[in-house]
Amino acid sequence: MSLMATLQRGENVTLSDGTVLEGPLRRPGRKLVILGDTYDPSPITSIAEDAHILIHEATNAYLPGIDPGTKSSDIFEVVEERTKSRGHSTPQMAGLFGKRIRARKLILNHFSARYAGNDDVDERAGEVMTAIRSLAQREFGGEVLCARDLMTVDVALDE
Repeated sequence: MSLMATLQRGENVTLSDGTVLEGPLRRPGRKLVILGDTYDPSPITSIAEDAHILIHEATNAYLPGIDPGTKSSDIFEVVEERTKSRGHSTPQMAGLFGKRIRARKLILNHFSARYAGNDDVDERAGEVMTAIRSLAQREFGGEVLCARDLMTVDVALDE
């Protein structure tokens, strides 16, 4: 096992019969940060910094004129406080955390069940997801995706 550790560090190992095993070239890894339900991810800031991808829930959003479930008494602050009280985040909160940790890409997930997510079938769902993505993007400033079931995302190696 100590030989394996040496090889994993990219170093060469010479076996007792003279065979030289060359450790693989070292290459940079990729950093993915995946958060579950959270209204305050600050405790993991230091280990999340410079993530290639941040996956962050965005359960509720203030979407007047887009989300028919928006109450007439709702304002952004009320929706955000209600969301936090239930242990969740808004798209803006996800965007701000992504910016704070200097993530390269933000993927939003865990949307409220009242947001129909199948935008291939339902045009209204596409409008809702576009609005949610826009809210996060304003705060994040980088690429934001709204996750879908069975979605795949390539994470390129650094050159």
